[in-house]
Amino acid sequence: MKKNVSVLFVLLWASAIFISCGKNSGKQTNLNPNFKDISSIKDEISLAEKAEEEARKARELGLLGKKLHPDSVGDILFADGSAIAYNEHLYLTDEQKENAVAVIFYIGTECSDFSNNQAINQKRILGVGLHQKFLLDLKDEFARKNNIEAIQVNVKGTPDNYSFYGNKNGYKFWARIHDYVNHHQINLYVSNPDYFLAEQYASSYEKAKGGHLLKTAYENGWYLPSIAELYQLWKSMPAVNGALAICGGDKISKREHPFVSSSYSADKLAAFVLDFNDGSIFTENSDLYACAIRDFAGDQNHKIEKKRKSLINKESQVKGVYVDSLKGAAVYEDADSSSAKICELKHGDYLLVREIGNEDTIDGITDSWVKIVLYEDEWKSKTEEYGWIFAGNLSLQCPLSLEEMYEYMRKNDFYVSDFFPETGDYGYDFMRENTGWEWERQTYAQCEYILPNYISMKSGSVTAVTISDQALFLYMPETYGVYNSLFLLKTGTEVQLQDVMGYGLTQSGLLYPIYFAEYYDEENNASCVGLIRGVDITEPENICFVSDGKGGKMSLYCQPSLVAPGKNGMHSPSKEEIEEFLNNWVTYEVAYLRGGWKIQKALYIDSDGIQSKVDIDSHGNLSLVYPLNMEKPVPFIVERLYKGGNGGGCYTTKIYSLDPKALKLRDNYSAVLNPVCEYEYNDTDGGPTGTGWYYFTKDTLDTYSYEQEYGQVFKDIHVVWKQNSKNPYEFELSAYPGGEPSGNSRVKKTGEYVNPVCRLKMREGPTVNSEKLYTLEPGFLLKVLEEGETVKIDGLSSNWVKVQLVNDVPFVEGYKSENQTAGWVFGGYLE
Repeated sequence: MKKNVSVLFVLLWASAIFISCGKNSGKQTNLNPNFKDISSIKDEISLAEKAEEEARKARELGLLGKKLHPDSVGDILFADGSAIAYNEHLYLTDEQKENAVAVIFYIGTECSDFSNNQAINQKRILGVGLHQKFLLDLKDEFARKNNIEAIQVNVKGTPDNYSFYGNKNGYKFWARIHDYVNHHQINLYVSNPDYFLAEQYASSYEKAKGGHLLKTAYENGWYLPSIAELYQLWKSMPAVNGALAICGGDKISKREHPFVSSSYSADKLAAFVLDFNDGSIFTENSDLYACAIRDFAGDQNHKIEKKRKSLINKESQVKGVYVDSLKGAAVYEDADSSSAKICELKHGDYLLVREIGNEDTIDGITDSWVKIVLYEDEWKSKTEEYGWIFAGNLSLQCPLSLEEMYEYMRKNDFYVSDFFPETGDYGYDFMRENTGWEWERQTYAQCEYILPNYISMKSGSVTAVTISDQALFLYMPETYGVYNSLFLLKTGTEVQLQDVMGYGLTQSGLLYPIYFAEYYDEENNASCVGLIRGVDITEPENICFVSDGKGGKMSLYCQPSLVAPGKNGMHSPSKEEIEEFLNNWVTYEVAYLRGGWKIQKALYIDSDGIQSKVDIDSHGNLSLVYPLNMEKPVPFIVERLYKGGNGGGCYTTKIYSLDPKALKLRDNYSAVLNPVCEYEYNDTDGGPTGTGWYYFTKDTLDTYSYEQEYGQVFKDIHVVWKQNSKNPYEFELSAYPGGEPSGNSRVKKTGEYVNPVCRLKMREGPTVNSEKLYTLEPGFLLKVLEEGETVKIDGLSSNWVKVQLVNDVPFVEGYKSENQTAGWVFGGYLE
């Protein structure tokens, strides 16, 4: 069944959509890089079918996860023994979070002990607990005074390739310590209560706050990892940290202190520790972290309830459901699979529920029939029409990840949805008008940054621009139809913002408005009305365009956010708190004066339309520069930050070369920023006054900063950074000429691109007596249109030239230029 939602909604980009076939299979015989041979496709289908079958069984048993048992690194294990695979857009319900007990970090035999060349417990499935403990002044004098050979390990190699000789299964270490203590008749706890605190913490981990272990099958069996096991945990950090964050655990990496193991060094009689910042292993007796792990291989302690828990029943208050079957699901005229089939639905389709029918058993699954609203193109009139679908093929949660949803929209043009997806970082929690302006679930995310309310910053309808090819627009039918539809807008699409209809809060702590908006479909001469998220748009003022010198343009899109009020942000802020902050002009004024902005997203687009993320930790304003006056021009990002008040303050400028080609070499499609230089100056009322600027020559980047106070100059710095002849993205410190840049005596030619080396007056004619039009900032890109007479000014012999601004930039006077602006300047101050 098709899903035509309205005559107003027509595809904008159907002709541009292509379907990727995925990664190379390794057996391909076709030159097409996306080609897969038949065997590879069959293997993938088989794996997908197996995963679907296991997920179906898990649903039948009423389990929290989609796997009956954990089987992959990154799997989140629940208290009922089931698991779910980690991906960066995974969404967990509150019930799942409250029942998460571990994250799997290792599956294999490298951490098994051996006897007679045979691995003991050959395959191990190790998981780490959700929380860790920081132990001050961790002591191990007991081990120093007592040589416990049974827990000693020899470590060789480097973080890239460590080898371990000795016992590796840390589960036995605590027992070996007790054996040693008992054999030597030592009263460990009475005489030395501070010894082996890490081991004691791990072995009683079931008492840890937030561990979710008490009265579950996983109360016992936890222990402090050996150094070999701790090393495997470090190797799995990207997936493990991501999974821990999603299920409410503590991230392990990037701690200020290392983690302690249960393994001891034979020569130093001290515990091995591992630094999770770089993977290095050493011995240390100081402040350390401890974590608890457990082996889940072959675990039969938990009992899975065998009785099927029905998805829904007649008492259920269910508004909508999703098709959860890779094969799709059929809709029938009646609650009977032998009745006439109306249509087939796809995996992930959303449906509105109108009635719960009788139970039935199909393919061994007992569940209810559900009466759903057919999609509008199946209606024979403008009133709702219905069909029946078996609930064994349904789920209350969307089975698609965010990436799968995007792929669905690319293939099927749009996706029927009740609201924006809850999967992914941008769909963690919502506050909406139709829910009484309450958060849909109790959110524990801390609001660290807030995207501005563009409507409160201006009066009337506000123009915004999408900042991603994955910008989501939720179309809401005004007259005919009941289903909302999500579809994607291309980067740079203009939308008109009219009102704020809700707010979203991400797991990373970013709060954003959800706008009622309209955009015009020029291709079909129609308007679409619906909702758009603040995370998908930015103001036109935050977009910078520069010429590539060949008739094309490069662009930089930036999305600034405000630092949330309060020292530690806000938890679950109310509508009143949000609006008091966002609707106050002081908020934006203070942000400008104190560096209270944070760049949440930056996107670079080259003149061929290739996009790449720009990862930069910035609280300033970003602009794009492409100096065509260089022999080997490359794009630059210029970051400007001001901190002060209305009476002045400190101005800091950082300049980076931007290598966009790196996006073709990296999975995350990010450009590489290479820091080139930084300069700053103070300019205040009644204090230091100063200025600073930059400009480019054919092979250098020059910076100048100046400060003086009470008539005394104490900063007058001109620095030259020379471009690397082999790698144009790299620059090296070349010279300190000293003093303000003085220009040159070279005659300028028509067609040249040039930069002013200082503030330069643009005049109506080629004389110093001609009327001044504007004042140009140093570094402005100009093109010579016409050559004038050669004269001598300030000791420099050069010609007057008529120049044109290449890009739109602000004049010194404050207003913005147009790139057709032209006038005469003295060429001696041009490079």
